[in-house]
Amino acid sequence: MSFDTSEVIEQRLESNQYFELLGHNGDAVFMRHARSGSVVKLRGKLTPFMLAQVAPMTWWERNFPKRPGWHDKLTAAKSFVIHAAYRMGLYDEEGIARRRIADEKLAAQPAPVITGNGLPAALVVKETKTHFHVRCPFCGDEHQHGAPLLGARVPHCSMNYPGGLPDYELVRDSVARAK
Repeated sequence: MSFDTSEVIEQRLESNQYFELLGHNGDAVFMRHARSGSVVKLRGKLTPFMLAQVAPMTWWERNFPKRPGWHDKLTAAKSFVIHAAYRMGLYDEEGIARRRIADEKLAAQPAPVITGNGLPAALVVKETKTHFHVRCPFCGDEHQHGAPLLGARVPHCSMNYPGGLPDYELVRDSVARAK
C-alpha cells in the first residue's frame, strides 16, 4: 500500500492553527479564522493579500515554497486552497444565513404552553368561518390554518428549521388560560 505524499501533506495543512477550509460556491472559497471564528470569503483570483487575511505570509511561504520555473512564489499555496476547498464541497452561504436567523428567532420565543396531548399550543388569535389565525409557539408569527377545527396541525414554519419541528395543537386562548 503506497501513500500519495501530496495528499498526506494537504490533509496535514488542512488542519492548521490559522484557518479551517469550509468549501466553495463556484466563484469563491470560504475559510473560518481559527482565532476569531469569522468566515472569510475569498472571491476571484487569489492574491497574496487575500492569503495574508487568513494566515501570516511566513506560514504560506514555509509550507508552500516556490518551485523552480514558477513565476509566482505562492502558486502552490493558491492551488492548495482551491483544491482543498473543492474537496470540502459546496458551502451554502444563504442557507446558513437562513438557518441562523431561524435559530435566533426560535431561541427568542418564550417556552410554549404544553397541551394535554403533550403538544405545544398554538393560540387562536382570530377566527373566521373558514380558517383560524394562530400565534405560532415556535417562531412567534401568525399562521393561517384552513378548516376551523381545533386539534393537532403541522406548523407552517417547520420547513425553516433544520430537523423540522414537532406538530402543535390549535387551542383557543381562553382554554389555554384555564389549564
